Amino acid sequence: PEDKTEYKEALTIYKPLSSITVDIPVKPYDQSRYTLLELKPKTGRTHQLRKHCNKIAHPIIGDPKYGNRHHNHMFIERFGTDKLFLHAKSLKLQHPISGDEIILEAELPQFWLETFRLLKWK
Repeated sequence: PEDKTEYKEALTIYKPLSSITVDIPVKPYDQSRYTLLELKPKTGRTHQLRKHCNKIAHPIIGDPKYGNRHHNHMFIERFGTDKLFLHAKSLKLQHPISGDEIILEAELPQFWLETFRLLKWK
């Protein structure tokens, strides 16, 4: 059996892309601040991105385990979404048989775009 208390090394490279401050109070602050991050995991640990974002004081909205419950509740009440704001825009992998590089890309989810619109975030 695996020891669940044993810590494993994990590395995530992150880059802030855009930030916003909005006049919506969320305990204990009078305003809310959000940052769109680009995350590049260099290892593949369970919940790695969610844990790392929490540790750098950027918990992911909609994350019931590692997120911030006050912000999560505000997003439900104000924007009607309890969905996780974590999205794989692109994945790059090597085909297991041919060895060719495969790049998969996906558009941002509609609920992200709608929330950005409501926040007036460009």
